[in-house]
Amino acid sequence: MQTDLNSCVPDYLADVVSVLEERVVAIFNQVPIQDQPAGIACNDDGLLKRLYEAICRKTRRRAALKDYPLALIGIDNNPAALPDALAYAELFKAHGIQNPAQILYLYAVSDSACLSAETADWASVFPRWANLLGPHGLIVLARHQRPFQGAGRHAIPDAGMFLTHAANAGLFAAIQPLRYPQTGPVCNMSLSHFEQRDYRIRHADDNDLSALMHLEQLCWPPALQASAAQLAARLKLYPDGQFVLLIDGQVVGVIYSQRIADTNGLRDISAEQVSRLHRGDGPVVQLIAVNIQPDKQHCNLGDQLLEFMLQRCSLMPGVESVAAVTRCKDYRQQDMPLHDYINKRNAQGRLIDPVLRFHELHGARIEGLIAGYRHKDEHNQGYGVLVHYDIHRRVRDELRRDEPDQADAPETVSRQEILRFV
Repeated sequence: MQTDLNSCVPDYLADVVSVLEERVVAIFNQVPIQDQPAGIACNDDGLLKRLYEAICRKTRRRAALKDYPLALIGIDNNPAALPDALAYAELFKAHGIQNPAQILYLYAVSDSACLSAETADWASVFPRWANLLGPHGLIVLARHQRPFQGAGRHAIPDAGMFLTHAANAGLFAAIQPLRYPQTGPVCNMSLSHFEQRDYRIRHADDNDLSALMHLEQLCWPPALQASAAQLAARLKLYPDGQFVLLIDGQVVGVIYSQRIADTNGLRDISAEQVSRLHRGDGPVVQLIAVNIQPDKQHCNLGDQLLEFMLQRCSLMPGVESVAAVTRCKDYRQQDMPLHDYINKRNAQGRLIDPVLRFHELHGARIEGLIAGYRHKDEHNQGYGVLVHYDIHRRVRDELRRDEPDQADAPETVSRQEILRFV
């Protein structure tokens, strides 16, 4: 353990550590007390001391420390040197903790940790973390670029790839990761609170094509389905932007994307030809489609796959925004011009179309119609609807996403059903 977190990127340090402290304080203000972590395992003793002092000053745990003592446990700076779960179980028992799941893990990449983190294989580190974590998860303060050692020198993978390595191990940011600086072409530091889930997300590859074609047939009407050749072309053109979601090793979902220069080009092209706009360093990520196996719709996997993609895009070098050309779900039931329909709201102030409302509650803005984008989409008169995410200022409306929609049609609309229209 070290105490040199103060040498990490001075311009950001005060803000980073203050936010980290706020998040830990929130965890130890939760009730009931017995559901809080029994200990904190951290690789930086100075940070561990600061957090303990904050818990003692600001949280409900302060008055309950006699009955619920809090163990402070030091772990190795080198993430690749993590012992296995059994070894940690013995360590925690020495601190009076019988269940390793009661631990909140915290790893901070400070100067002394940079060399270890730089040489670590993070694709293999995250699965080891996954074997250790309980419900309290893992908070990582990650330093992605050394600001004083020249361009291209990274302590650990860029922030977007870092999130991808975690997802491949079944670890996902419970809330939007914070990045520093908050805007700009490069994320130098990130703060993420990972939790374990029962699925994984990884890059798609050619071995997935059969499963991807099956999903295409399940999720899109025949006239709007992409061909096997089109799916293969997406994987070849931009392999970094295509992700599959797996449960028990089986592909049950996919999200496709590409990078483009701006959204202006989308107004003069069709969905069949949109790959012509791809530019490897484009500042806009275009979401092309999200497909989830219909019998998994009760798991809200489409919602979580979309959220992973939006989080990742917010951390990727050079990405400024995210866009999609979506479809209205219920326009065919309406007797009004489409340009009026896409802006119509109900008594609660929400967009009446479930798909457009879904994007808005995820933080998107409805930009307008694109004529002829899906010329075979008879239900939407061939139009697409352009939606835009200001990825560095996006705010999910958690309350309104989860509350029942009293003013909608009696038919229940699942998020997966909505995502078929992306």
